[in-house]
Amino acid sequence: MKKLNLILWIFLSVLTHTIYGQTVWLDAKVITNEMDTLSGKIFDKGIPKTPQSVDFVSDKGVELELTPQNTYKIISSDLTLWSQTVDHEISASHSLEAMSDSSGVETKNEQLFVKKIIGGSRPLYMYRSTTKSNFYIFENEKLVLLKYKVYKKDISKTESIRYAKAYNKMYLGQLSYYFRGHPKTISKIKYTKHHISSLQRLFEVYQKEVGESEVIDVVKMKVKFGITAGQTSSSINFEGPMQPVVRVENYSRSSAFYPGISLDIILPVKNQKWSIYNEFGLINSKYEGQYQSSHYTHDVMLDFNYFQMMNMARYTFYLSESSKLFLNFGLTNSFMMNSKTERWVSYNLDSNRPPDLNEAFIGSDPRSHSMGLIGGLGFRYKKIGIEYRYESNGGPSPWSSVKSTISRNYFVVNFQIN
Repeated sequence: MKKLNLILWIFLSVLTHTIYGQTVWLDAKVITNEMDTLSGKIFDKGIPKTPQSVDFVSDKGVELELTPQNTYKIISSDLTLWSQTVDHEISASHSLEAMSDSSGVETKNEQLFVKKIIGGSRPLYMYRSTTKSNFYIFENEKLVLLKYKVYKKDISKTESIRYAKAYNKMYLGQLSYYFRGHPKTISKIKYTKHHISSLQRLFEVYQKEVGESEVIDVVKMKVKFGITAGQTSSSINFEGPMQPVVRVENYSRSSAFYPGISLDIILPVKNQKWSIYNEFGLINSKYEGQYQSSHYTHDVMLDFNYFQMMNMARYTFYLSESSKLFLNFGLTNSFMMNSKTERWVSYNLDSNRPPDLNEAFIGSDPRSHSMGLIGGLGFRYKKIGIEYRYESNGGPSPWSSVKSTISRNYFVVNFQIN
């Protein structure tokens, strides 16, 4: 457990310090209010909120802070921002007590950066604040807010006032007008939610209907498949009443080959630095030990084979275009495929008497499922990753009064297929 605490301490320490690898500078062109075009790099913070200031370094080394007041447009491969004076919805929408009881959409008019998320002949833009997302369609050469509001409605049938959430979905009518003349798209509007993924699906229907392609600018989740191979080193410990199996003070360590397959789901936030890493592998472990009781010597052997699922959150620090450092933390679920627990009992005063074979787990079978905590760190260069992990697992004890702990170290190499 000390090793796991050390990994957690390193994980938190790294996240709270500024690391050069965290910065993501994107090649970009900037059009100023004077319609001058500058080439250079912008710093993308990777936060879901639409930025209202962007650091920029020109190719000539000039550093600027770009704001909606001094910039017309920022164009890059991953981030396109347009300075516009737009309405954005400002009413409370997360606390029922704070919500308005009016269905009217409350807006504020400001000059802001808006982000293009879908291009083509019917584009879609977004301004996302800390608490909500505002979406805009482009009509008559200007951005028009898709109006939506969550408010509270009095549903009481007695003198006691009761409120429930209600929804003003004006945006559905606006979308129907926006896509007029395209019946396939219009038929899907009633199923469309005021959410980026739902709107994206609707706009994809439109693009298929009119024959447009490759104009969806929304960053999607990526899935990376891989093959893992390496070595595990495990130890087992029992604490509790004096069952014969727990009298062994020091079981031998178990080392075994570890094969697995991985599925890394890269999330479209934080410059794709967060991902959900899943791995499915086979764990083989064999522990041996000995203890003395009265006139007897007990030789114990525990052999377990598990199918294991690993589910971890992964945070990646980009060191360069090809290399990255990453940290993992998550859970393991181990399912027993087969087990063998033996105890050979020898009588010390009679060397000619052959030892008796008994079950090491008295009166019960090893537990078929156990959970654990796992953490680790690694380095990846292109498709090859090298990683160390440490796991603390609940172990195989079937007795409520006996605590078992498996401590396992992993030294693995992962090859990313796609």
